[in-house]
Amino acid sequence: MTIQTIIRRHLCSITICGAFLSTPPPLCSAAERPQIGAGTLSAGLGFEYATGRFGTDIRTDFISVPLTIDYRPTEKWDFELVVPYIWQSNGNTVYGAIMPLRNQTGVLGPQAAAKRFGAGPAGSSGGASGGLGDVTLSGGYELLTEGDTAPQVRMTAYLKFPTADRDRGLGTGEFDAGPGLAFDKWFDAVNLFAEGSYIFQGESDIYATRDYLSYSAGIGRQFTDSLYLSLSGKGATAPADDAPGLFEGRISFNWDFLAKTGLEGYLSRGLTNGTPEYGVSMSLFRHF
Repeated sequence: MTIQTIIRRHLCSITICGAFLSTPPPLCSAAERPQIGAGTLSAGLGFEYATGRFGTDIRTDFISVPLTIDYRPTEKWDFELVVPYIWQSNGNTVYGAIMPLRNQTGVLGPQAAAKRFGAGPAGSSGGASGGLGDVTLSGGYELLTEGDTAPQVRMTAYLKFPTADRDRGLGTGEFDAGPGLAFDKWFDAVNLFAEGSYIFQGESDIYATRDYLSYSAGIGRQFTDSLYLSLSGKGATAPADDAPGLFEGRISFNWDFLAKTGLEGYLSRGLTNGTPEYGVSMSLFRHF
């Protein structure tokens, strides 16, 4: 296995990134993407789709087209910027998240969902909406280099800029930020990884946002010098009052089919009412 196939774990963007959600936790990660040496700049364009009922009788579909830029100025530092264009089929969620309005109480029920979880002040229309999503910036620093028995330990940080239109249900309209830790260990061709972050959400005068813990863990295997597959679970505590927690299972791949060009993607299955039932993603990356 060459350095080109070593996977650097880091905090994702939500992008929308999946369950490519933009408001709740950064569950979609570029963690499966290889990073090739210091000074590497990578750019990628993706397509992501998810769908779910979120405990109601109304299905909501989501589409994201994220532009992702990765940069590693040194062996220890890495950064990722994600600029997504997003679309959702109705106003029952805040781009993929159950986000109750403030001053609402009680437990989410199928009959009340369409009224309680609208797309912001203009959400009563329940129609489709699209536009620029929340731009996210994440970064990491290697605290401990992987050894024979010790895992790689990385400190991570996440910042969400409120560029999505909250009145159209595409975001909360607030800044989010938080620190985290990521762990990564290789055993020959087998890779174990885990990461967690605590996200401080900006207080919204519309949505009942609250801080949450985001986490993920999984196992991967390097089958060839160019093909890596992984199985992981990703979740988070409730990102809002009266909202359910999030958890999904994911099968991911990374395939470097050319020397400086790679393809990555995943299939996901949501396991809670707060997460889309199914999701799929595909992204093409170019290293410079």
